[in-house]
Amino acid sequence: MTINNSLDLVKGQWRLLTCITEKQASTDKYLSLGESPKGRLIITENAYLLVLITTSQRAIVSSDLDKVSAYDTMVSYSGHCELAGNKLTTKVDMSWNEKWVGGTEVRFFEFVGDTLVLTTAWEANPFEAGVNVQVRSVLTWEREA
Repeated sequence: MTINNSLDLVKGQWRLLTCITEKQASTDKYLSLGESPKGRLIITENAYLLVLITTSQRAIVSSDLDKVSAYDTMVSYSGHCELAGNKLTTKVDMSWNEKWVGGTEVRFFEFVGDTLVLTTAWEANPFEAGVNVQVRSVLTWEREA
């Protein structure tokens, strides 16, 4: 598929199928959000992106410990996005991780059959505070609308 600078390629509503995380320093790959992650990616015609991803085995929050677990089993952010070549860049205006607000999130995309594959840039694992383990995630999405 020829890639152009139009969001028409990726706009719409997508459902997460898989999330595989890779460690840069090794060949380790793992299902960072479990075998059946839940997630939606919505990209509007006005170039606004919203993503919410959770593991499939989240507990109902009934204690402070459950709140910590809920935070550690999700990713969510939004903002205006732009497409350049195979790079989708979002200027983050809201996030589950306040560190991301005001920054940019870069995803490299490709289409494999009917699925959209988004790969993050190498970055410190957002789920391991204070540990500088470089990881990237490969997320496979199915178009819903």
